Amino acid sequence: MIEEQLAFLGIIEKNYPTAPQKYYRVIKTGGSATAERRRFYDALVAQMKNEYGIAIRKWRRSMSGVAYELHYNNGEIKRMVAAPRPRSPVSACIFLHEVGHHAVGFRKFRPRCLEEYHVWQWAFEQMRRRDIPIDEHVRRHYRRSMQHYVRLAKKRGLKSLPSQLEEFVLPAA
Repeated sequence: MIEEQLAFLGIIEKNYPTAPQKYYRVIKTGGSATAERRRFYDALVAQMKNEYGIAIRKWRRSMSGVAYELHYNNGEIKRMVAAPRPRSPVSACIFLHEVGHHAVGFRKFRPRCLEEYHVWQWAFEQMRRRDIPIDEHVRRHYRRSMQHYVRLAKKRGLKSLPSQLEEFVLPAA
């Protein structure tokens, strides 16, 4: 990509703006890229919390997450997420994936590995809308996660694997 070549030459640097603009900016404009990136990801978190009515249970140090709902006797539902704080494309993708469980809905797809697949696709769409790059690190995390869920489903006795998930079947050792 031309942007990567320009970044390598020091003409432009990666930037995470607060609005859906270009992901890169010219270095000569000044300003702290770290501060801008932090504002961009803080705005992403605030938007997701507001749009999907979620609360952050915990910012995890690991690159893993969990999404769940608490159902109370009075009918109230509290939507919770524990994920890494978005600071990079990988942590942002994991955060968006967990939000995606609330956006797509729990138990909408069977088997569970198919639900995970659809939630990952939702997270990637959100990243594309915001010009967050889906780089090799993000793809590797996605691939490993899907391989784990497909392996788990087969271990639990899944008879028929949906066609979308065939690429995640690891060869028998």
